[in-house]
Amino acid sequence: MNVCLIILFASSFQPYLLKHHWHAWVDFALFGFNLAFLIAVLAKRKEYFGIYEYANLLVLIAGIVTFMLSAHVIWQVDRYNDARWAFYLLGFLGWYGEWMYLSFKNGAPS
Repeated sequence: MNVCLIILFASSFQPYLLKHHWHAWVDFALFGFNLAFLIAVLAKRKEYFGIYEYANLLVLIAGIVTFMLSAHVIWQVDRYNDARWAFYLLGFLGWYGEWMYLSFKNGAPS
């Protein structure tokens, strides 16, 4: 669940309400869909969320509010994609590390 929250946090790096291209609208729509899906999972499956996941959820909410309030600055600097790709990389490395840990824990053949 934490990897999903990190990936969703990476998706939240975007210039809100400053959409000049169609792919920005598609990106924003996918982000909104994924956020709604996360809220649905939170409502139906509370056992997936521990204290660490709730802390990451609070960081996600704070990040969304911060990026939304500073959308004009983010657009002018045009460096949000670098931060976004860094968090995507962090999410991928988290997923890959968890996959390797579970593979070794379950006794994968060498």
